[in-house]
Amino acid sequence: MRAGKLNRIISIRSPSVTSRSTDGEPIFTWTTILDSVWADVQPVSGRELFSMNERWGDITTKFILRYSSLVTIQCRVFDHTDSKEYDIKSVIDTDDERRGLEILGQRTV
Repeated sequence: MRAGKLNRIISIRSPSVTSRSTDGEPIFTWTTILDSVWADVQPVSGRELFSMNERWGDITTKFILRYSSLVTIQCRVFDHTDSKEYDIKSVIDTDDERRGLEILGQRTV
């Protein structure tokens, strides 16, 4: 992994239960577990969907960063450059040596 390509700052957020509702259901908030991480951010694909007078789109983005065992598919990526949040769809150890991660994130627009 080349450090010069890591040119954007992101954060990784994880869900945590902060309290429970009156009927006992957990209430989740997002806690930052990795803050100000340098990453290479690359758009991968986008699509536009139509359904019964509604229109929306999905954007898939690839984030390449240094390895961390804290990142799972339950987490979210927050891109500080454009203040967008992405749901993580996959986390891949790029070289199977715990040096780099490739994260595929998706957001709805």
